[in-house]
Amino acid sequence: MAEALPEVEEVLTWGTDVTFRVRKKIFAIGGEGSEGASIKATLERQADLLALDSETFASSAYVGRSAGSRSAWIASTTPCCGV
Repeated sequence: MAEALPEVEEVLTWGTDVTFRVRKKIFAIGGEGSEGASIKATLERQADLLALDSETFASSAYVGRSAGSRSAWIASTTPCCGV
């Protein structure tokens, strides 16, 4: 699904993770055998998704939110193909 967006590149990163990027900036991360993906979101969208369905969405480990950042990462535990 991500590859259908304009200017998207798929890049293998860290030897195991597939990242999707636009102009070299990562917006989604998945991995071989992964049960979900991490997707970049606004802080507001992250809060909305966590409140909507805490069984499917979680704040991503390590990159869930950076101090002073306007964006956050949300992890989806829903199995997905092609992010």
